[in-house]
Amino acid sequence: MDGKIRCWDGSPTFIDYHDNEWSKWIIPAQTYLVAECAADKYGDVFDSITSDPNITIVGTVHERYPKPGNPNMLELWFPVAAGDESARWAK
Repeated sequence: MDGKIRCWDGSPTFIDYHDNEWSKWIIPAQTYLVAECAADKYGDVFDSITSDPNITIVGTVHERYPKPGNPNMLELWFPVAAGDESARWAK
C-alpha cells in the first residue's frame, strides 16, 4: 500500500496504511457542507467557513482529494448537522 486512504466496501469506513500500521476510520453519518478548493487556498476557504456566524460545525472537518494524482485540488467536508439531514435541506 502507498499510505493513501481507501474506501472500504463503499461504506463510510476508510482504511489507511502508514508507517507499517493499519488504521480504520469510521466516518459518522452527518450532513456536510462541501467546499472545493485549490491547495493554496485551503486556509482561506477554511477560515471563511469556520468564521461564518451562520454556520455551526458539529464535528471534525475532513479532506477529500477527488482527483487521484492531483493533490492540488481538494474538497473540505464540514459537518453541519448530526445524521442525514438532506431531506430537511431539500425543502
